[in-house]
Amino acid sequence: AFNGCQKAVFYVEEGSEAEEYVKKNHPKNLIHYLTTDDLVSLKLHVYSDWTIVKKATCAEDGRRERTCSTCGLIISEALPATGHKIKYHYSESATCTENGNEFYVSCDKCKKYYSDYDCKDEIEEGSWIIPAYGHSWVESYISKEPTETETGIMVYYCEHCYENKNEVIPAKGKSGNPTNQLNSKDGVGTISADGKILTDEDGTMFLVASEITIDQLIKNVAIADKISEGKYKITKITLKNGKISGGTVTYVKPYNKNCKKITIKDTVIFAGIKFNVTAISNNAFKGCKKLTKVVIGKKITQIGKNAFNGCKRLKTISIKATNLKKIGKNAFKNINSKAKFTLPKKKRSKYMKMIKKAGAPKKAKYK
Repeated sequence: AFNGCQKAVFYVEEGSEAEEYVKKNHPKNLIHYLTTDDLVSLKLHVYSDWTIVKKATCAEDGRRERTCSTCGLIISEALPATGHKIKYHYSESATCTENGNEFYVSCDKCKKYYSDYDCKDEIEEGSWIIPAYGHSWVESYISKEPTETETGIMVYYCEHCYENKNEVIPAKGKSGNPTNQLNSKDGVGTISADGKILTDEDGTMFLVASEITIDQLIKNVAIADKISEGKYKITKITLKNGKISGGTVTYVKPYNKNCKKITIKDTVIFAGIKFNVTAISNNAFKGCKKLTKVVIGKKITQIGKNAFNGCKRLKTISIKATNLKKIGKNAFKNINSKAKFTLPKKKRSKYMKMIKKAGAPKKAKYK
């Protein structure tokens, strides 16, 4: 705008942006600094630094002001609300020993809590806690029968979390008392007198699938299913309109460790609800000395470490899974040296590398 005006005189306030501009762009022109009297006579404002009169919060605007030293005029402007730095805390069910919580939102800035996504309904700290409800013990089976002179042991399980505990049964004395009859089978375990709990040979307790109710379908519950020949653990529950509609399970071990052939199903049904079988547990077939053939279902995405380690008779392995992402360390170590793997065509190269890395015999064949 002033290009070529070499004789122009610029009137500026000392220390102002105007002064900086003139010195940079018109270094040959004269500069006259305005005094306070000049500012008053020219009716120019000289403002103080901004002073914050109300600090902005997460949800409310703040305000700042500055004052003109020549005429006393006060200018104010809004400081926009900073917005919440929120964290969502999704609902979790209480257990026998640990508290749960209802859904709530917390803000790391203002340290306030809300019950809704929009942070409109403020709540008190801790109001979201669902107290642990404690164990509810039910008799399971007698692990040691009392005699006339020696005490026995009664095993109880919690109907909520299926943890177990032992209690002493007094000695019978001379009169004697009838005791519960147990159903035991080699390789399977012992089923409780009421038929609802199976305790396998290593002491792990499972709900019996044929006796389970929909209320018992919770995450991490263990279930033994004779029909699908497996023992499982629920890893995910899917809800639709507040009701259980499905989920996923891990194949923990075969129903009978003396099995010769096993097919790990794509899905299993408990209490009328279908669950996808997506993983095989670590050490799943430990001690299965008679196993010769296994078929791995289409929906398996992970095989745990040592899953088939030591199954020396295992010679035929058919993997139907199309999205297998991980095979754990030594999963196929110490199986039959002449093992044959049948793999999906499109995944053959990828799966071969994974299987070999998991300890498969060097002479194993793949097709």
